[in-house]
Amino acid sequence: LLQLLHAFVKERRLRARIVLMKQGCWSLVSEHVFLRFALRPKAQRRLRDEVEQWQRMKALGFGDILVDRVQLHELGGGVLLESTRLYPIREEEQVRLTLPVLRALTQAAEVITSEALPESIEAGLKLLGPHPDDREFEEHIRGCLVRPLRQGLSHLDLHLRNVMKDEQGRAVLIDLKSCRDHQVLALDLLNFVCKYFMFRTGRNVLDQALVLHREGWDCAGFEEVFDLIDLPRSSWGPLYALHVIGRVSLKSPQRNEALRDRLRQVIRRI
Repeated sequence: LLQLLHAFVKERRLRARIVLMKQGCWSLVSEHVFLRFALRPKAQRRLRDEVEQWQRMKALGFGDILVDRVQLHELGGGVLLESTRLYPIREEEQVRLTLPVLRALTQAAEVITSEALPESIEAGLKLLGPHPDDREFEEHIRGCLVRPLRQGLSHLDLHLRNVMKDEQGRAVLIDLKSCRDHQVLALDLLNFVCKYFMFRTGRNVLDQALVLHREGWDCAGFEEVFDLIDLPRSSWGPLYALHVIGRVSLKSPQRNEALRDRLRQVIRRI
């Protein structure tokens, strides 16, 4: 593996160094290039999915928030993804630089009234079960979502570490393989806000959402983000809790009993 990488880097006359090995991918950086190399089939699939999603989003008109160049190479039974090098965003500029990404996603969305709830919310309500005390709560949640809402391409894991910048300081959305169509974008925006504060406070994302909800989502500097959220502000906390725990339930149904207890606890506190 190292010999393959060394030969590729030497041929390209790059001064590259290995910075990370994660999920079966070796990551290297040079002055202007970022390289990821994978041998394992699952890791290769992730890199191919990343390229496919980049091409698709580029064709849909999202080029202003994407890295400007990606190229996939077949290398010794593996694949190597080459792209323009990006840089982390400083803490004090994270909200300002993420706003263009949030606006691009919401402006491209369509306002749609859908009778079906988002899959994550439906899974969360299913966890709560058909208890008589929950009937009014479920009707309230459905009322929040069965209304005209922005729906479109969602990152599904939108947080500050998935936005970087290029050499010109332009914000760039990364880790595209999780993107999905026909999603309620307000849930992605709430995820960004809650994870932003989670990284700073060390609280888990649900406890952070409870704190923000209790304080009325009064966060200085986030007014422009909140203006993009078209769900009722008074219900952001329970909606986000259902979304988060519902997503975990869909991925790990064997954990449903513990998740049900946690969800009931969060909803009671809200």
